[in-house]
Formats: sequence, structure tokens, C-alpha cells
Amino acid sequence: MTDLFDSADAAGAPVGAEMEVPGGGQASQNGGTDGTLPERVRTIEEELAEQGVYYGTTTGDSMEPLLHHRRQTIVLKPFAPGARAVRGDVILVKREDGHYVLHRVVRVLPLPEGGYLTRGDNRLHRDLPVPEEQVLARFDGYYHGTEFVPVDSARYRAYVWFWVKNPCRFAYLAARSAVRRVTRGKKRK
Repeated sequence: MTDLFDSADAAGAPVGAEMEVPGGGQASQNGGTDGTLPERVRTIEEELAEQGVYYGTTTGDSMEPLLHHRRQTIVLKPFAPGARAVRGDVILVKREDGHYVLHRVVRVLPLPEGGYLTRGDNRLHRDLPVPEEQVLARFDGYYHGTEFVPVDSARYRAYVWFWVKNPCRFAYLAARSAVRRVTRGKKRK
């Protein structure tokens, strides 16, 4: 499973009208805290274009241990015109099927075609190549409770050093996968 943003309909708009905000509580996307639904929920693309930032939560476990299922509020910012992601960036991709995926760039593909190879921090295998036009934004940080952890902080850099750049991670993920396959096989019998 990949990290997807709280359910999206076919038009690409988030289905839920409310999202978690830093500091607790809920805020409807029309700006109020009265719990009423907006007339129309804005898409992530609209939010990025109009506000220059997007706040939301992720679903799934592919970016653990950094991001847990619906537990952190993430901050995304659009790329500057002409800018490209670099190896190690976490990018938001909107796949052809309309699903949003937030994964780390493991390889930048050369121009003129360009694009990226990505992988979730909790995955062994890379995703299919991502074309440039599917990339919407760059991960700028997340809220751990009420504390904002930006990607240039010592805390985030320590995570990258300890987990992302650690070659032992792949041995751990492979062993965990093997144990899961064995235990699933025993349960089926």
C-alpha cells in the first residue's frame, strides 16, 4: 500500500471535508471550525495554487517510521517554476488514476524526458518511473503534535541518516517481509 491522501474521488478532490490541523481540533476547508461542510471541497492542486501551501494527513504505512497512518499533519509546497526535485526529496505525485502518492526520490532521471524513481521509506522496491508532469509538490515538513519539524531541521536530518541512508534498513525490511510471508502461509493451512 502506498501513502495516499485521505480518499480522493475521481475528480481528484479529497472526499473528507475536514482535516486535522496543528494544535488539535478540526477545521473545515471553508475556514471555519463550526463543523459545517463547504459547498465544494478544493483539490490539493487548487490549494497549492491559491494558498502556496497544503496541509493534510496521509494514509497508509509506506512512509513509516516518518509518517504514520493519519497521525501527522504534513506540509507541502509547490516547486518554483523550472525547479526539479533532487535525490532525497519527498514529493507528492498525482498518478494517472487520480491517486496521490507521497514518496522519496531515489533517482532523478535525466532530461529531456526527466522524471523520477521513487520509493516509500518503508518499502523494499522502487515505484514505476514518475513523469515530471505528475509531480505536484515537495514535502516541507510535518507537525509532531504541535511542533513543526521542517526538512532542514536536525531532527529530520537525523531520521534521514538513521533510517533512509542506513543500508541495514533493507535487511530489516526483507526479513520482516519474509516473516510475514511465512506467518501468512501458516494461518491459511
